[in-house]
Amino acid sequence: MLFSFSETLKEIKKAVSVTAVNPDGFKAWVKDYERVSKQMNGTYDSYTHAKSSLLEVEQLLVELEALLKEYASKDESAWDKEQRNRVHELGKQLKQRLGRQTHDFLVDEENSEYHSIYQCIVSESNTFQGEASRRIMLLSEVENLLAMIREIKGRRRPNLNHLAYQYTYGKVKNLKELPYQDKLQHLQQVYLSDFYEPIERILIAEGERAGEMLELGITGFGAAKKQEALGIWELDVDSTVGERVSVLLKEVR
Repeated sequence: MLFSFSETLKEIKKAVSVTAVNPDGFKAWVKDYERVSKQMNGTYDSYTHAKSSLLEVEQLLVELEALLKEYASKDESAWDKEQRNRVHELGKQLKQRLGRQTHDFLVDEENSEYHSIYQCIVSESNTFQGEASRRIMLLSEVENLLAMIREIKGRRRPNLNHLAYQYTYGKVKNLKELPYQDKLQHLQQVYLSDFYEPIERILIAEGERAGEMLELGITGFGAAKKQEALGIWELDVDSTVGERVSVLLKEVR
């Protein structure tokens, strides 16, 4: 989920200014948060654009596959100009999308099989004239690439918060070399241990202190403003500070 924590963050800042259990730790985390937030739009755009291109390629390949299968039992003379031109047009559209699916969590740069098959399909479809031997080879390549695309589509989508943190700090050094599930696991582990859990601990401490202050009552100069600032920590019956923090941080998780 994309960060949309800014309004809540303003309320937390006000509360922390009153409780002041770990203001320096909180400020340091906010700086991290702001840096990661700046990566979010780019992270979201790069993934969604690559995924959109992948789906477009799948649609083009499905049409090409159907066309090649339709004339499976026919020789070169059975292909009229319109049909050959459609194969050529599909090849041109595929060429226009060449490389646009490249992404660490879709078609990574090291996936030489995908890129090689894609290039072959583009080359063959652009010069195809209906020859039976080329039709068989082209259809085989189209089916292979469709199978790869469908496997990619079936993968669990990466958490874009985790990915933005990685693109900000690059803490998983060998990301490109890891199997897909290991990539997801390593990103999650680093994100939780280095980014989420520190602010969770800080806010639990601040929330517990706020609860003590609210229970004792706030008096003196600025009491009304302090009371208002601590309102974010007012708990429902039977709820805990930890549960409240989980709600506050739900967009960051």
